[in-house]
Amino acid sequence: MHAEMDVLRFAKPGDVLEVMRFPKKGHHMTMAKPCRFCEAEIRKAKIKSVRYTNWDGEFVTIKL
Repeated sequence: MHAEMDVLRFAKPGDVLEVMRFPKKGHHMTMAKPCRFCEAEIRKAKIKSVRYTNWDGEFVTIKL
C-alpha cells in the first residue's frame, strides 16, 4: 500500500497532504510525487493540495 492511500483513510475534504521520502541509504529526502493512481484517489477525496519532496529534497505543491 502506498503511503498516500493509507493516509487517505484519515483525511477529510479540504486537508493538505504532505508526502516525503527518505532513501534506505542516506538521510536526505528524495522524490515523493504521488503516482497517477494515488493522485486520482487524492482528487476523489477532495484534498485541497499535496506537498511532496522533489529529487533535491525541496517541497513542491500541487493545488487540486
